[in-house]
Amino acid sequence: MMMVDQVAELERKQYAKLLNLEKKEISNQKVISDTWVRYIYLLLEVTMDKCTEENVLFHNLDEFQQTILLRKVANELRFKCKLPPYEVIYDPLDASEIVERLSVDPFGVDYGLTLSIEEVVKLLNDKYEDTLKSVSVSECCVSIYCRIFFI
Repeated sequence: MMMVDQVAELERKQYAKLLNLEKKEISNQKVISDTWVRYIYLLLEVTMDKCTEENVLFHNLDEFQQTILLRKVANELRFKCKLPPYEVIYDPLDASEIVERLSVDPFGVDYGLTLSIEEVVKLLNDKYEDTLKSVSVSECCVSIYCRIFFI
């Protein structure tokens, strides 16, 4: 009977550890997801502002031009954070660093990095739903998702 009680206690402890690890993993994935959403929103906001400055319609650019513009803006965001430029548009590690650094910078505050994640998601959907469906942007988003969750 004592042996059965000890085995049951050991199983409860192992189960509690597994639950704890699962909660921690869920929390980590939420942080990564929130960062990704904030970064995409920031990238699109800055890109659309750049298009307005240059009197260009993002949707009139072909896929290649959109990709080049997104890469240029992403590298400008990296530059603001004193990060080296990359040929790859999105790097999830850079995204977290960019969001973290710019959320305390007036530039990032102006672009909504201090808003709640719910507000950012709503703005992203309201303002950029069609843009996110475009080929070059959606491929970049899928690329981010794959690199975050499958590396």
